[in-house]
Amino acid sequence: MLRSSPSSARHVQKKRQTTAWRIKLLLVLVFMVLGHFAKAQNQAQALTARDSLLIQLIDSLETQRMAELEAERQRQLARGYWPAGLVNMELGRLFNYNHFEGIKPGLGLETSRYLTTRFTLSGFYSYSLRSCDHSYGGSYTHHLSGNILTAWQVFAHRDQYETGSFTFLDGEIADERFRKFAVGTVDRTEAVGGQLKLRPGRYGKIALHFSYRHLSPLAPYPFSLRAVTTPSTFKEHLYGLYWRWQRKSTWLPGLTPTLYTNLRHGREAEDTPGNYWQAEAQADWLFEPAGRFKSSLRLNAAQIWKAPSLTHLYSAFGTRSNPIALESRHSMATMRPNEFAATRFFQAFLRQSITLHSNKQSCFQPVLTISTSALWGTLHSDWKTLAKSVEKGYFESGLYFEDLFRMASIGYGLAVHYRYGPYQMDRSIDNWSFRLGLNFHL
Repeated sequence: MLRSSPSSARHVQKKRQTTAWRIKLLLVLVFMVLGHFAKAQNQAQALTARDSLLIQLIDSLETQRMAELEAERQRQLARGYWPAGLVNMELGRLFNYNHFEGIKPGLGLETSRYLTTRFTLSGFYSYSLRSCDHSYGGSYTHHLSGNILTAWQVFAHRDQYETGSFTFLDGEIADERFRKFAVGTVDRTEAVGGQLKLRPGRYGKIALHFSYRHLSPLAPYPFSLRAVTTPSTFKEHLYGLYWRWQRKSTWLPGLTPTLYTNLRHGREAEDTPGNYWQAEAQADWLFEPAGRFKSSLRLNAAQIWKAPSLTHLYSAFGTRSNPIALESRHSMATMRPNEFAATRFFQAFLRQSITLHSNKQSCFQPVLTISTSALWGTLHSDWKTLAKSVEKGYFESGLYFEDLFRMASIGYGLAVHYRYGPYQMDRSIDNWSFRLGLNFHL
C-alpha cells in the first residue's frame, strides 16, 4: 500500500483551502452586488413615493414658465417686436421699404421686462438707401404701479413719416403695418416731447401728449393741383389727447366694440404762423359668433379746422403704388398714395369672412373674405383750388382668400380688388389691384 508523503499531503490541503477561500470571496462579492442593486431599487422606490408631489410641483412650474415665455413671445410679435432675452428687437426696423426712401435697413431695440419692469429704454437707427436720409431717436418710459397713472414717457427722434397720416392709441394691428411699403410721400419730422398714460377704469386708456416739432416736406404732393414746388417747412407746438375704449359685449356674445378718439391742437412756434385744431374718431366692431362666419366693420372720420398748410391735410388713404402689392387691411387698395386730400372725411370698411375648410392638423385652412370700402371727403374753400378732393365718393370691393397655405404662425393668401364709381380710371387695368396676403396667427 502506497502512502503519500507529508509534503504532498500539505500541498493538497493548501490547495483545498485556497479554493474554498476563493469560493467564499466570490459568494461575498455576489451578495454585495445583489445587495447594492436591492438597496438602489428600494431607495428609488422610496424617493418616488416620498417626493412625487414635489416632482409634480417642479414640472408644473416649468410648464408655467414655458407658457409665460410663449405668451410673452406672442405679445411682442403682435407689437412688431422679437423678444431676445434682456432686449426686444423691433422687426420693422431691420428691413424697411417705401417708394420714396427705397430700402431702409436699421436696428431698433428696447429693454425687456426681464431686465427691469420699472422702466423701458428704447432707441433706433436706420438709413434710407435711395434718399440718403438718417433716421434715429430714442425714448425713456417710466412705468408706474398706480391704479390710474400707468406710465410717463419722454422722447426725441428724427424720422420720416407718411404725409397726411395719423394714428390712434394702440390701434394698429399686425397686417396694417404693410401699408408702409406703399408710402409714396414722406415728411421729415424732428420732434422732442413727452406723454402721460392713464387708465381711468377697467376698459379705457388715455394718453396726454406734448411735442415740439419741425416738419420738412421733401417732395411735391400727388394730390396738389400746383405740384411744381415742395411745400415750405414749419415749426409748431402740438398738444394731444388720445382715448381708447374696448369691451366685449355682454348682451351679444361674440361682439367686441373698440372706440378711439383723438383731439389735437397745434400752435405756432417762433415765426411760423397758424393755429389749428384736429378731431379724429374711429369705431371697430368685430363679431365672431360660433361657427364659420366672422364680420367686422370699421368707421372712421376726421376734421381739421384752419389747416395752415398742405402737409396738414388728410391724404393717407390709398396703398396702390404698384398693381401687385401686399394686402393691408383698412386701406384703399386701388387708390394711389396721396391721390386725394381732405379737411373732413368719413370712411367705412365692411368685411365678411367665411371659413371654407377647418382642420387644425392641415396647412390648408382657406378663409374667403368679401370686402367693400367707401370714402367721402371734402376740402375747405381755402384749399379747393390747390388740391384734389373726393367729394363724390370713392368705392371699391374685393375678394381675399386667406390662409391658402399656412406655415408655422403665418398664413399666405391672395386678394383682388376693383375700383368703381365716379373716380374710376379710364384704363380698365388701372382699376384693379392684386395682393399677396400675409396673415399672422398669434
